[in-house]
Amino acid sequence: MQKNVQSTLKGGIRPPVPWRDIEYVRTAFPEPWIHDVVVGWGHCDPAQIVYTGNIPAWGIEAVEGWYRYCLGVDWSEMNLKYGVGTPFAALGFDFKSPVRPGRILQIHVDVARIGKTSLSNRITAIQEERLCFTGQTTSVFVESLTMTPLSIPPNIRRSIEAYQSQQG
Repeated sequence: MQKNVQSTLKGGIRPPVPWRDIEYVRTAFPEPWIHDVVVGWGHCDPAQIVYTGNIPAWGIEAVEGWYRYCLGVDWSEMNLKYGVGTPFAALGFDFKSPVRPGRILQIHVDVARIGKTSLSNRITAIQEERLCFTGQTTSVFVESLTMTPLSIPPNIRRSIEAYQSQQG
């Protein structure tokens, strides 16, 4: 008797499926993607400056939101429904001025570079018209089942290119 793959998985997690492209190209982006963070007291140290570790975490959250906005699917759906992963190959953040509690931090995400199998996003974070940090992330598109590099699927690529052409 063959063992059911689903029964070997913990917590109901499904394995990824063979990769496929998203169904349609997204071409209309009425405004650039901005991820708002309400900076709370708990995000900060006693000096009222945000803990350093929150900055890359918020940058990654902003990039995931950008994928949802640009492609219409989030990372979970990309992996489990479409079999496409986008693990990070590089992350970098530069601090410009302190992020303070009690204020909204706006994190802008743009396309910096589209490669054959990779995508770099540029991150700019502003609080009350003050530049707080910048960053860049680079992800590699992979087949989720094998974790081998994958050329960016055509509908995904065209959606990213459409966003890039409208980002100003």
